[in-house]
Amino acid sequence: DVTGVQTCALPIFGKEAEAALAFRRALILDPRFQPAKTALRDANAQLGLPSPSRNWRTAVTNRIPLDELSIGGAAAFWLGAFLFLVGLISVKSRRALLPVSLSLTICGAAALVLLWLVDPRETNSRDAMVLSPVGAVLYKTPTQDPSQKITTLGQGTVVKILTKRGRWGHGELPGGQLGWFLLEGTTPVIPAA
Repeated sequence: DVTGVQTCALPIFGKEAEAALAFRRALILDPRFQPAKTALRDANAQLGLPSPSRNWRTAVTNRIPLDELSIGGAAAFWLGAFLFLVGLISVKSRRALLPVSLSLTICGAAALVLLWLVDPRETNSRDAMVLSPVGAVLYKTPTQDPSQKITTLGQGTVVKILTKRGRWGHGELPGGQLGWFLLEGTTPVIPAA
């Protein structure tokens, strides 16, 4: 196609969860990659899951490329720090340089903090996806006691792992519900190094 990016018409029957995981990983690398967003939405629809919700973080990453935010923030911060030092050394230019340098340093630091808050490598670092074809069961406590069952997590469900205890993970569902599940049926969205 004209953009140089091929879109995929997915014959992924039976592999929808693996495809959804791959598209999530692609969006972590490039949150603005539209073909991966479309393909993830389609894979989630085939799994019977809602598309990832939009929030202020996705709104920022859709408007500001992360590379430019990091480079611009770092450049402004270090230029401001350099001008601050020059202003401290040079008595003649102190009055002019100090306000400018402080403004640049603060703006650069704010951009870097914003980057840290919206970077998908940070915000998705504890996410795991249920890949087991039978799904995973969410329990109130870390036990397979049927009386403690909260719900069954379908294949493709993403859970934020808050803590781990042996074979168990304590996690939060996208809707905010908390519970325990066996880690064997899940795969981290961001693979371990």
